[in-house]
Amino acid sequence: MGGTDWTGVRERVEALRARPGSERLFGADTHGFTLAPALSGDELADLETWLGVRLPDDYRRFLTEVGAGGAGPFCGVNPVRRADPGWQWHGECAELTDVTRLAQPFLVDRPFEDLLAALDEQEPQEQDFTDPAAYQEAAERWRDGMREIVAGPEFSAGAICLVHEGCNLRYWLVVSGPARGGIWYDGSCDWADMIPEENDDDQPVGFGEWYLDWLGEAERSLAR
Repeated sequence: MGGTDWTGVRERVEALRARPGSERLFGADTHGFTLAPALSGDELADLETWLGVRLPDDYRRFLTEVGAGGAGPFCGVNPVRRADPGWQWHGECAELTDVTRLAQPFLVDRPFEDLLAALDEQEPQEQDFTDPAAYQEAAERWRDGMREIVAGPEFSAGAICLVHEGCNLRYWLVVSGPARGGIWYDGSCDWADMIPEENDDDQPVGFGEWYLDWLGEAERSLAR
């Protein structure tokens, strides 16, 4: 993963905005095929210093050569901007990124699927209760247990919540650990663990490949 050529990508994205029918493509009503201004080299250095981690090469070059966020897969790439203090990602689900844990290796050998599956087998069934209030209380305790797993700090440490698909479906960019640079799909709203995005060759997909796949498909859709 890495080595993406970003030449002309910003211009290609902006050209889509003027194409007839572009407003009908999924996510266009959110990002409008508009990109935030790119970061300067000094801004990128300041961002990485504040985070305490070097961002994956494809993404860091996207930030300085294309834009700090905006148009992209699904509802767009959450933009990163200066905040008080430091820097912050903005947009739907951006608050899930724990910037204090980005240098912590993202867990590749993940225990969460087994934990979720074991708890899933314990889901209360309404027909087993004679008291509706008791069922509601048991169901809420069960949901709290599921939430505790998927909202725990280890679940997403070392990754940035970069894109949302809607309906609380999300995509994360791993920035630390052996999966660094990969995009992972997060279906935790359905009590599922994260899984890596893969291409047709069953290889992990990095940010650059993922973004350009989206851009190419958008262009093909509007050319039909």
